[in-house]
Amino acid sequence: MRMRLSSVVLAAATTALASHASADPLGPGERFFSFLPPPGLPVEPHVPSPSDFLGYETGERFTRHHQLIDYLTAVAEASDRVTLEQYGWSHQRRPLVILTITSPDNHDRLDEILSANRELTDPRATDGARAAEIARTNPAVQWLSYNVHGNEASCSEAAMQVVYTLAAGAHQAVTDILDNTVVVIDPCLNPDGRERYVGFFQNARGVGVNASPHAFEHHEPWPGARSNHYLFDLNRDWVWGVHPESRSRVQIYRRYMPQLHVDYHEQGASSPYFFGAGDTPYNSNIPQESREWFQRYGEANAEVFDRFGLPYATEERFDYLYPGYGKVLPVYHGAVGLLTEQAGHGRAGLALEVEDDHGTGVVITLRRRAHNHFLTSMSNLTLTANQRQAQLERFYRYFESSLDLPESGTSAYVISADNDPARLAKVRDICEHHGIEIRTLESEVTLSDARAYFPPFDVDGSATVPAGSWVISTTQPMGRLARTLFERDTFLEDIDTYDITSWPVPVLFGVTAFEFKGDPASLSLGGEPGAADLIQAPAPFDGAIALIVPSNQHHFPIALAAAARHNLFARLVDDDIRFSDGRTAPAGSLLVHLFRNDDEAIAEFWRDVTAAALESFATAEGYPPEGPALGNNANERFIRPDIAVLRGDNISSLSYGHTWHMLDIESPTPHTAVDTSDLGRLEWSEFNTLVIPSAFRLGTVFDDDGLEDLKQWIRDGGSVIAINRAAHWASEAILGLDDDHEGDDDHEDGEEEDHSRLSFAEREAESVQDRIPGAVLAADVDRTHPVAAGIEATLGFHVFSDTPLPIDTEDGFAIARFGDIDDQGGPRIGGSISDENLEDLAGTPAVTHHRLGGGNVICFASDPTNRAMNHAGMRLLLNSILLAPSQSSALQPLGANSVHTHNEDDEEAEHHRHRHDR
Repeated sequence: MRMRLSSVVLAAATTALASHASADPLGPGERFFSFLPPPGLPVEPHVPSPSDFLGYETGERFTRHHQLIDYLTAVAEASDRVTLEQYGWSHQRRPLVILTITSPDNHDRLDEILSANRELTDPRATDGARAAEIARTNPAVQWLSYNVHGNEASCSEAAMQVVYTLAAGAHQAVTDILDNTVVVIDPCLNPDGRERYVGFFQNARGVGVNASPHAFEHHEPWPGARSNHYLFDLNRDWVWGVHPESRSRVQIYRRYMPQLHVDYHEQGASSPYFFGAGDTPYNSNIPQESREWFQRYGEANAEVFDRFGLPYATEERFDYLYPGYGKVLPVYHGAVGLLTEQAGHGRAGLALEVEDDHGTGVVITLRRRAHNHFLTSMSNLTLTANQRQAQLERFYRYFESSLDLPESGTSAYVISADNDPARLAKVRDICEHHGIEIRTLESEVTLSDARAYFPPFDVDGSATVPAGSWVISTTQPMGRLARTLFERDTFLEDIDTYDITSWPVPVLFGVTAFEFKGDPASLSLGGEPGAADLIQAPAPFDGAIALIVPSNQHHFPIALAAAARHNLFARLVDDDIRFSDGRTAPAGSLLVHLFRNDDEAIAEFWRDVTAAALESFATAEGYPPEGPALGNNANERFIRPDIAVLRGDNISSLSYGHTWHMLDIESPTPHTAVDTSDLGRLEWSEFNTLVIPSAFRLGTVFDDDGLEDLKQWIRDGGSVIAINRAAHWASEAILGLDDDHEGDDDHEDGEEEDHSRLSFAEREAESVQDRIPGAVLAADVDRTHPVAAGIEATLGFHVFSDTPLPIDTEDGFAIARFGDIDDQGGPRIGGSISDENLEDLAGTPAVTHHRLGGGNVICFASDPTNRAMNHAGMRLLLNSILLAPSQSSALQPLGANSVHTHNEDDEEAEHHRHRHDR
């Protein structure tokens, strides 16, 4: 009966739409708007509608974020069905809020409802009988998320109409939803991005609405508004929790633990509306029952769209492999996670003429886009209300099945206690963020059936780990997510994927760990890890001559940046030093001479080092028994890096944003953002380091004169750090290296493959096979290279291209090199990559260093800053940025690594040197 009533209401709410289809009644400027209940469907008059409060119909214009918050606050104040709660702040200090909407009776016992709901998430403590009782009596919880991408702006407009309908609707369909469920609405997940888009559009448009695709208002300038303040795609950040938007949201999400989560988006303007089940591949850790429910919700949405002849797509393109999406991460928290995509995106504005399957001249409007999202929102809410008990029963079974040993046989992931404390803290943080349990080993143990994360992989190997090591069981309530994050190689049922295909946490975080296939009962386990003491005692500076920060610490670049910020006179340890008291300073450690720096600068530096939980020590021993004396010229002068980071047109906004965040937040480092449009006015002498994030067509940024200026700046001591596509440009344009990669169509016999002999399907399959969707490869590090100070012997890098990074075989240095092919399949760690592409990359450089005159060019084949998840790779990039100037012979008093290169008569080089000599 409830389903029948709900269908009647949905039909009535959109009858006017069907009768006015040819005139597009949802276009801007018309008073009619089908979100509002038509005559005959009563509403509570004391609850303000969006048009009553804002003074315009939804879809006539974009609503600024503060107006959105003001309206939702007014609804919460007017309705006893609605509460509004702030759960966090964006980077730009805009409030992040949710609205909890349910019946007044449910509100009165909300804590009890949520507590019972959370009981279902731990079958170890909740037996089947108790779970059945909760499923019979408890409301289900459902959560709708809008506008994670800032320029998909119809989503927040739709959210207001959904909130109003639930808060004011006085008909049976709404009552059913409120009585049977607790609805959570997050109206805007990315307010900073949304405001960037709305601000652009309002400044770009004229008096009227221009639907021409050529109009400026349909073309966002760099960097676009999809991303947040730091230009991250927040729809990839749900799992990593790098940003305050994601981190605070997941915490409140885990308080509610909904049975349904729907993520509202927009896509290309000519695409049909998408909902329901996605395409393959599905992650193997997602149970079949969840997949069946994806389909069930899709069928309900299709029924509504079919009723009004609206086109839609389902079961294509958007897969369930990568766990960081807003539709996928909730699945690992027990929800049915869904995605909807409305045509429009940042190009659509208020109205856009598009060419689609229906022909030319079709105009999509903001009002229609919001209306379509309203339809699926109401459809999803209605189905959950009707299937309340079945959803709760499925929810419990999800966690119950998570306690079973997976087919892979991996019973636990063991992380050695010998790892860097800062790296361990990152592992613990992501586990606590998602409720993944960690236990500690009470004693040292030798694990049989242990497999390391780097090749060669030994299935039957063993490993000895010390007491205090961490054990993450795969058979725990959050075991499916633990497996998804920690398994070395993700199973792929289909290599045609939408996103990256590998993300093993131990590899990317740079910790020594093992996949354990033995019996967990054989391990003597204690409780959770204790909190580490991160506070150092005051440094004993009395009588000391130097302060040393060892390089073998993850946060070592923070010490280098602090030394630069306080303009300290310092050196870099040339070779391992062992002092009489047994303490050591590994090669590359920072050596700060106390007598050459003022006391306040030393004190401030010490405070920065301590705050970063870095180990450091003072010494009075200038001539240690092992290693060079502290004042030896072999210990190179630390040259303060004066860093410029290139941004703007032709620079990948994501790569720039990731690099910016790394230097601003992850490892605070003084730097200056320089726009590509300002290069002609740049005072090059103010900088000695230029970071170029991944970029497109850099030849249009550096014309012939600009390129020669850049080369001369490098010869005079400057260092370029080029990432991904910029690395290939720098190798060719700056260093003159040829790309010798011959491509996939060349064969040993020199004959080119005749593609015309392949069928259409074979050609399509070949194009998929040629793609590298974010596989992770192992790279061996030259730890003798100065910028590799403190870096592990092997790192994992994401790769997306089979084009090798060129190197001068005589004068170039491979700081890191992808491993060779072996019988273990190296260098592949995980992810999709064809044998041919693997052969192309095996043995080629991952990171190169070339000298040009007195300066340096360091190139990274891939971008280790991607999504801020490759902490081990970012450490090498930070080292390169902060230590490259110290490798510039033009800036070193005695040259870099080669005393005979010093030229006392070079006045210009001497000028550069004295800029950094206190």
